[in-house]
Amino acid sequence: TWYRIAQAYDSQLEEAVSWNADKMNSSNTIELATLQRGAINCYTMAVACSAREADASSYQRLQIAQMYTEFGDRIYASSREPFNMEAFQTRDTERRFVNLPGLSGAQRDVPFIALQPYTAWKFASTLYKRAIGNNPDKWWNHYMLAKSLWKMWASDRRAVLQSLAGAIPPGQQAPTWE
Repeated sequence: TWYRIAQAYDSQLEEAVSWNADKMNSSNTIELATLQRGAINCYTMAVACSAREADASSYQRLQIAQMYTEFGDRIYASSREPFNMEAFQTRDTERRFVNLPGLSGAQRDVPFIALQPYTAWKFASTLYKRAIGNNPDKWWNHYMLAKSLWKMWASDRRAVLQSLAGAIPPGQQAPTWE
């Protein structure tokens, strides 16, 4: 199934990261990003297949909850150090030639807009909420949901403070939570 293939990609990624720090430290992280993308694509397909199981048994609901948890873990981990959103970025070799209206000839274009960290955390929090809906007793889901929500809040707070930075007169300090 797609879920098992996603777990295989996660296992390969875990092995590559834990046994060989050279891949993490080198500038060539294409293999790690490819493994992350493979896992994310397979988890996406698994979620699509599980959505058809509306009347799942309690055992199947626990399995679906576990899948949501692992998918959320993959999205969250891919957004943090040491992966740095690499799986969600496009490389120059992935740019496609397209014919844009009003322009003559083929132009190089990015096939999609890269996922931003805030959106990744929001998606991970949605996956953790779904996992909690199917298995509310697992503490890990609550913990990771809180971490995702904290990251979202902290990044949004920074954006607000940066936008207000010019509004504070020189010599005065803005209030802080610290």
